[in-house]
Amino acid sequence: MPFRTLFSHSVPYIRTVAVPAEKGAAEAAGAGATREEVATGTVGSLVSPDSLATFAGGSAAITVIWGGIERLSAWSHSLWVGAIISLVIGALLLWSDLSDPARTPRPTVPMRILAAIVNTFILWNAAAGALTTSGVSGHP
Repeated sequence: MPFRTLFSHSVPYIRTVAVPAEKGAAEAAGAGATREEVATGTVGSLVSPDSLATFAGGSAAITVIWGGIERLSAWSHSLWVGAIISLVIGALLLWSDLSDPARTPRPTVPMRILAAIVNTFILWNAAAGALTTSGVSGHP
């Protein structure tokens, strides 16, 4: 078993392929035909462009908003403020996923909701750690 297989796995997906039509058939149809086919691609388990955008971007957004609220107001550091901001960001990420017309049918919607809840909790923890280590929160 190669080392690479520990950190990646094959994922089937559907892609649309343009099918060249014969000269007379293309003119009669008015445009080239397309067909869908199942293909298999490899996806990294740890880091992908999507995970970088959602995790790093989401935790950075939560950290900036949370730190900004604490700096602009006289509130002390409150984990509830971060939890509310994380829930809003997590809900936006879930809405983005569920409203995407090109999303695959798997995993099912309940599993996507469960993943969104777990991701929201992880984003909240990452933002709380970033605020604490950066000194913005005022707590050591």
